Amino acid sequence: MPETRGQRRAARDARPETRGQRRAARDARLETRGQRRAARDARLETRGQRREARDARHRVSTAR
Repeated sequence: MPETRGQRRAARDARPETRGQRRAARDARLETRGQRRAARDARLETRGQRREARDARHRVSTAR
């Protein structure tokens, strides 16, 4: 295991299948905004995080 944070990051970035890339590829395949939103919500681990995300979206949508 590389010692420094920078080395670990470089090793992780060099790996083609990072979690972020898989997520981006899957999101790109989901056609509609609603599907992307549902997928993102499913990735949020706890109920509290899902509730916060939903509340934030609600505030944004009602502010318009």
